[in-house]
Amino acid sequence: MKMKMGECKLCLVTKMLVYKSHIIPNFLYKIHALDENYKMLHFNARTRNRLRTVQTGIFDNHILCDTCEGRIGKFEAYAKKLLYPAKEDLTGNYELMNQYENFKFENIRNIKVDYNKFKSFLISILWKMNISIKNEYKDIELGLHEKKFRGYLNGEIELKSDDFPCVIYKLNGYKHLDDVIMQPQKHKSRRDGTIYYFLIGEYLFTFFMSPNGLLPEEVEHCAITEFGTMAIPLIKKSHTKKIIDGWISWDPDKQEERYKNMGWI
Repeated sequence: MKMKMGECKLCLVTKMLVYKSHIIPNFLYKIHALDENYKMLHFNARTRNRLRTVQTGIFDNHILCDTCEGRIGKFEAYAKKLLYPAKEDLTGNYELMNQYENFKFENIRNIKVDYNKFKSFLISILWKMNISIKNEYKDIELGLHEKKFRGYLNGEIELKSDDFPCVIYKLNGYKHLDDVIMQPQKHKSRRDGTIYYFLIGEYLFTFFMSPNGLLPEEVEHCAITEFGTMAIPLIKKSHTKKIIDGWISWDPDKQEERYKNMGWI
């Protein structure tokens, strides 16, 4: 696999570029894998259909130099430990959600984080989707924000917790949901502005692009903060089903059969 001379999309310096850069971190595809032939189901929530199975994730060629690829790789390695911790690291990290009086959530996992490392991980995912030439990421358009994203990843500027906050939900209730990838989507609402969201494995990543940094009240305490705190809500099985139904809105009478065929129940 050959490197190639060109301008790195991150540092903007002409260097030798690595052959392959995964857009979504490869560990999110392989975390449950038993072997190298492990595959996941990739679908588009807008067209409501099954796209294909993917083995090693979607990548672009020759977009990053080795230095920038390595820098982002360190952020991803840190995120892997947080999102898929060893069992002994989970003790005391959960609180019952009934104290928040939210019918959607079963419980919440509170996490202590390194703000810059994890914020950089989140920012890097959306930034790579934006620069990718792959059709799967065509909905991600950062526009003038791209310069801020790139500047933050290069350590040139700071981003506060209310700059492009991301809430990560964990879905619950379908046994093979961690084998599913949903193509990133763009949503606009009067209340929350532009939202980008995508599902990979059991995690639903939701980025809020509103310039005021406001989050829905029910999850305003969940995004990462400069104080090194973050919370991941576990969505109840009943509400997970509503979410899946919304993404795959075929004939309701046939949904159960389709779920079984896809291995989700």
